[in-house]
Amino acid sequence: MTPNSDVDRPAADPAGPAAPPPEADSPLEPGRPVVLVPTPPGFWPLLLGVALAALAPLLGFLWGGALGPGQDEQALSPIYLGLFIGVLVGSLGVVLALWGGVKLYRHNRSVDPDTGRTD
Repeated sequence: MTPNSDVDRPAADPAGPAAPPPEADSPLEPGRPVVLVPTPPGFWPLLLGVALAALAPLLGFLWGGALGPGQDEQALSPIYLGLFIGVLVGSLGVVLALWGGVKLYRHNRSVDPDTGRTD
């Protein structure tokens, strides 16, 4: 629902429309400029890698447990298989987090603290 919809409008005043506040007639004064700072390189891979490394083994174990205990003639139980696959995916998350951390570290080392610019 948008603020301009008919549902959000207040009921009409029987005395007529109200006068706008005096500051609404004045032109907008320039304020402080908005500076959007982009995330540094390596931030998102680091964040995704940490989340993947933390959650993949848990979700693998949950997935393996949801499959059940398995058959007697199976060499590997689904619980162990799910945990193993989760650990493999989690180790890829650790590699991704390390790669993102190195990129983030190198970027922060190349930024001049006085000007905020890279070399």
